[in-house]
Amino acid sequence: MTRDVAERITAAGVAVGAAFVLGGIAASSILARAPQEVRDAVASPVPVVTWQGDWGLLLWTALALAIAGGSVAYIYLLRELWHSADEGTPHRSLLGAILAASGLAALCAASFPVMFSSDIYAYGWYGDLALHGLSPYVHAAVPPFDALMRASAVQWGNPPPMSVYGPLFTWISALIVHLAAPLGAAGQLDAFRVLASLALLLCAALAFVATEGWELRRRLVLSAGIALNPVAIWSCAEGHNDALMLAVVLAGIILVRR
Repeated sequence: MTRDVAERITAAGVAVGAAFVLGGIAASSILARAPQEVRDAVASPVPVVTWQGDWGLLLWTALALAIAGGSVAYIYLLRELWHSADEGTPHRSLLGAILAASGLAALCAASFPVMFSSDIYAYGWYGDLALHGLSPYVHAAVPPFDALMRASAVQWGNPPPMSVYGPLFTWISALIVHLAAPLGAAGQLDAFRVLASLALLLCAALAFVATEGWELRRRLVLSAGIALNPVAIWSCAEGHNDALMLAVVLAGIILVRR
């Protein structure tokens, strides 16, 4: 029974990942056929589609279809977990399978050739400011210090909107910018994406722990519902910090319950 359920979890992760890969192939094909001015507008250390007319719509459609395709496997898995898992099922092996499947799907999502949000550029700007002793909570133009800030200014203008996040996230942003500096601007930006995807895995594990005492199938469905949700996976592939914030909340719930 456990092996069958674990195999279904793995199959769902592969299916979600495959949907992103196929969507990425379609997006790459669209980009290859787009006019040079569209490719130039998208080009950046981590390519971002903002408004590129019909070509941007086509790229967004490729992503939407990928998420829709992955959602079919996702919903099927949740249904199977609800009906297959019981109290005698070794939960650690199944939770491990969920996390592994989510990690695979996240890698596939990260291979998509473009993003549709510039948020990580703002995170990088805030971190760079903090590293240089400047406040990201002041809305003032600053001469870019490096390639990361120059790329951020292209995406957001100079200055970008001032930070709406607390000091902890500013510190995390500064740490990422500092540690990933040898990798260049693209590496620094990708580091935010890696952190977000790891935070999603952490959320799934923390949610399982936070619901200790619940029926096992409910805990597994909750964890899989977080970790293998194609929308959540894509959000983290773009580097959004929502999963990081949720992880803090879930950790707090665990502390309160204990």
